[in-house]
Amino acid sequence: MLKAVSRFGRGLHRQGVTTAQRCAGRLPWCATATSSDVSSEFGGALTGVGEALQQIGKAKGDLDTNVKCTFIEPLQHLHNTEIKGIKYQLKKVSGRRLDFDYRRRRRGKSSSEKLQTAWDKFQSSKELAERSMFLLLQNDVDHLNNLSALVTSLLDFHRNSQRILQDLQGNLQSRLTAASNQTERRYRPESPDPTQRTASGFTTSRPSPPPRPQEIR
Repeated sequence: MLKAVSRFGRGLHRQGVTTAQRCAGRLPWCATATSSDVSSEFGGALTGVGEALQQIGKAKGDLDTNVKCTFIEPLQHLHNTEIKGIKYQLKKVSGRRLDFDYRRRRRGKSSSEKLQTAWDKFQSSKELAERSMFLLLQNDVDHLNNLSALVTSLLDFHRNSQRILQDLQGNLQSRLTAASNQTERRYRPESPDPTQRTASGFTTSRPSPPPRPQEIR
């Protein structure tokens, strides 16, 4: 048992565990790997803890996959398409507004046709940007569905983790009760052979005679 517990502790130390989260990541493997060497309620408890934490780790992996598919990827797509397009259009509106203001200040040196063309371009870009932002805001249902899916995934993960830990707590409590009800064992040293006791009170082992040399014929 000492060897198993020592190996369990070294397993945690080799990973440089400094926080509870990193400890939880290393604990399942160490617990299941060393529990077979501990022949007591503690060994069975280690197995239960390791298996429970492995189940939570699997649930965490499923959570990461669901969040990536239902929230992160749609959000990245929204940023790379609609939002990036709106930013480009707003930048275009700003540039055409500067061009129109420049030509308006130089009204005497610039023809009215060029001034009207600059104004038309500015209005066209402005309307296009406003329409894109309006369509983005009209997709609130899709964005809210993605956000709701994120919260649902988090809620399912924490519910599963709570159920697993509650079952583990009940198992540990049962093992604690069983260990507390066991009959107390007392240490009994082995009795030495009185025929080998010396005058000083210590036992000695009689050396075995050396092997007899074989006769050479």
